[in-house]
Amino acid sequence: MRKLLLILLSVFLISPIYAQENWGPATELETPWSGFPSRFGFAHPSISSNDSLLFFRYRGWDSLGITMEIAYTCFENGEWGNPVSIQNELNNRRSSSPYYFDQNDTVLFYHAETDSGYGEFDIWAIRFENGDWGNPYNLGPTINTFFTEGYPSMPDDGSRLYFYRHRSIMYSDIINGQFADPVMLPDYINCNPYVSSPRISRDGQKLYFSRRPAWANSVDSIFVSYYINGEWQEPLALNENINFNNNNPFCTNPYRFGSYSPTFPGNGAKMYFSHFELEGTLCDPIDKLMVSELITDINDDSPEGPSAFSLSAYPNPFNSTTNISISGNLESVSEIAIYDIVGRRMKTFAPAAIITWDGTDSRGVPVSSGIYFIKATAGSLEESLRITLIK
Repeated sequence: MRKLLLILLSVFLISPIYAQENWGPATELETPWSGFPSRFGFAHPSISSNDSLLFFRYRGWDSLGITMEIAYTCFENGEWGNPVSIQNELNNRRSSSPYYFDQNDTVLFYHAETDSGYGEFDIWAIRFENGDWGNPYNLGPTINTFFTEGYPSMPDDGSRLYFYRHRSIMYSDIINGQFADPVMLPDYINCNPYVSSPRISRDGQKLYFSRRPAWANSVDSIFVSYYINGEWQEPLALNENINFNNNNPFCTNPYRFGSYSPTFPGNGAKMYFSHFELEGTLCDPIDKLMVSELITDINDDSPEGPSAFSLSAYPNPFNSTTNISISGNLESVSEIAIYDIVGRRMKTFAPAAIITWDGTDSRGVPVSSGIYFIKATAGSLEESLRITLIK
């Protein structure tokens, strides 16, 4: 009995252990969409790699009643433009949500309930080429079953598909363009019956997802698990700037809020996500699109002091370009250079917070596929990061 009480106390009373990622305060996405028809707000964002094209789900209306649709908006002249629905292109009026726009910003993966699917909800994809949408296609019976599948995402190397199936997060290796039999992630990720909206980072090293406790009136929170030495680690909650509670004084149930469905542009320095709230005196349910910026990643071994800094690169591995980010004391950095695996200097950059390498050497000649090292120097301090170019 004493052991059971200690377990219960640990669940209800102990503060969560937060992931070592310092996300800044979240703000609602500023949009000029006042005339756009949504009764319950906007949810499930999916951002392009260059942070300029945003897909999302909204609840609209047609002659048959409420319908959930997918739309997109472009960031132009410093603001998000009027959304454009693509529901006709998807040939579907029932619930559809975007979850992943591939690294080349050409294929949108989403889930939908259709008459031609394998089960309740299936994962589909649609290609955007030459300014036009192609025909949607089902990912097939290896991924889609009688159960509900959804929330697809991939790392930028296209090696795996991560997705949700019947209260579990799974992955399928992609071998010669074919999906292998899906594998369930460890129990310490899937131990809760309410896990959802998984999102793999572009470098494949972080898995973000939402989790909700099983008791009544509980909330969704976004967690992250790190891939270290070939294994996924125990998931940690993101900080309170992401998992926050907007209590509504008019509502008798103050716990109905939640953060879920995160998405990231190419450099991983921003997070777009959904937040559910009860709004107004009538406690109307509404989903809002939120955005937060990564202030710094404190999960590093850099020494403390005026010269401390750290390196990161997104995507990694990469195919055409990678964004190299320096966090910490940038003023102390004197040089940033790219070296090949045998130590030859390939290219040198002036210090900057974000540097884009296009896979060329100092002459502008494309380098070959392989492993390279980014080295940043600040006095006697040197930091290095391994990156992989895949062509």
